[in-house]
Parts: sequence; structure tokens; C-alpha cells
Amino acid sequence: MPMGIMEACMSLTVGRLIDARVPPRFLVGFSNLLQCLIILSMPHINSTPRAIAMGLTRGVYQGVNGPLRSTLIPMFFGRKHIGKIQGVQTMIQIAGTAIGPLLLGIGHAVTGELY
Repeated sequence: MPMGIMEACMSLTVGRLIDARVPPRFLVGFSNLLQCLIILSMPHINSTPRAIAMGLTRGVYQGVNGPLRSTLIPMFFGRKHIGKIQGVQTMIQIAGTAIGPLLLGIGHAVTGELY
């Protein structure tokens, strides 16, 4: 629930920032910083407050990343091939979602630890 609320709020905020002509490099940097924070914090989630904080951070990340990605693709590549570009992008995301848990499972079986 907190993740969805943060995502909706940040989507609206980032949309307004993009409309206000904030340079995309700052928003991309902020998005990447949030993703690093999420990845580095995952092994340390051992309580409910930390899980909620990580969920809020993930919601902020998704709220920044979604509108930013939808804006940057036509900005850099034009609108002529936007469907093909987003199709390849989605295919890569789905492949990563499918392969990620498999790799974690193999790593756990080999090392006995998840991280």
C-alpha cells in the first residue's frame, strides 16, 4: 500500500518537473541513486519498519522511473519507432524478471545464503 501511494505521488511530481524543463540527467541520477539504495538495503531488512521504509523508497523509485522512461525514449529517439523500442525494453524487463529468481535460487543452492 505505501509503495503504491508513493508511486502515484511521485509520478505526478516528476511529470510536473519534466514539464518544467528540469534537465533529465538530474532525474535519471536521482532514479539511479534510489535503485542503488534499494539494492544495498535489501540484505538489512529484518524488521517491519525497515520493510516499510524500503517499500516507500521503492515506490518513490517507480514513481520517478516510469514517467521519466516514457519521456526520455521519444526525446532521444523520436516518435517514429517508439513502439519497437518500448517492446524491446519490455522484453528485456520480463526476461530479467524471469531469470532473476532462478539465479538467486542457484546462488542459494551453491552458497547456502541469499546475498
